[in-house]
Amino acid sequence: MDRGDEAEEMVLPELTTTVLPSNGQLLAIETEELVMGSLAAMRANLKKVPAWSRAPPPTDDFLLMFLRSEVFKPHKAADRYRKFWKVKVGLCGEDKAAFPIKVEDARLGLDREFCQIVPGSKDREGRQVVLVNTGQADKTLDRKMRVRAVWYVLLAALEDVETQRKGFCFVVTLKTARISQVDQKFNKMVLDSIQGSLPVRVGSMNMCYPPSFFRWIWMVISTFLHERVRARFRFIYGEDEDVLEALTGTVAPENLPPPIGRKPLDFQGWLAERQKAEV
Repeated sequence: MDRGDEAEEMVLPELTTTVLPSNGQLLAIETEELVMGSLAAMRANLKKVPAWSRAPPPTDDFLLMFLRSEVFKPHKAADRYRKFWKVKVGLCGEDKAAFPIKVEDARLGLDREFCQIVPGSKDREGRQVVLVNTGQADKTLDRKMRVRAVWYVLLAALEDVETQRKGFCFVVTLKTARISQVDQKFNKMVLDSIQGSLPVRVGSMNMCYPPSFFRWIWMVISTFLHERVRARFRFIYGEDEDVLEALTGTVAPENLPPPIGRKPLDFQGWLAERQKAEV
């Protein structure tokens, strides 16, 4: 019997979907029957072909993140779950991979603030806003540390169910980016660690203030992206007021930090509160 056949033989509830008009993204209509049936099918698949042997027993809520990322296709969700643990072991080592990533595990990367959650900020469709400031990247920092920082932020954002369902709203500011900061190997590591692994859906990717040299970087990065993901990238040029106007239809100004919006950004305060809860 091939991998997933046991799950495929199970009679799954009918999957009904709706489409977000802004980006054509499919969303499952989550009935109790669909949730319970899909969880059972995913667990059957994982019983047939287990994930990493030292992975802790998954809760239903944890598995639901993977089902939502694959629009309730249990065999695909199980494949993503298995890859999640494979990648996490590579990032954290076998001794730590079974435990949640904590602030201290990624402290040096998080303190650079190149990838940060915007606490309490969502776009107009309910997605968590994640700010990426490429000008704060530090090529001298260990690449795995930087990737762990990205994972920490994304996993924190995935604690929100609507973000699991609808994806992320990424706001990338390239205003202070310098070509000397470009680390293509790191960019590829991030993409490889996320695609097919983390239960992340991309709702929108807003690239603000792209410099001229970014064109050749995009040519490389885009080759590693799925066609559906590439279609959700948009490039926003101009001064601050132009960028704000272009983003207003996606994110309200009060939900964006300066210089684009008006929301005070206290990422370090957010990290401090997270760290207290992790003790």
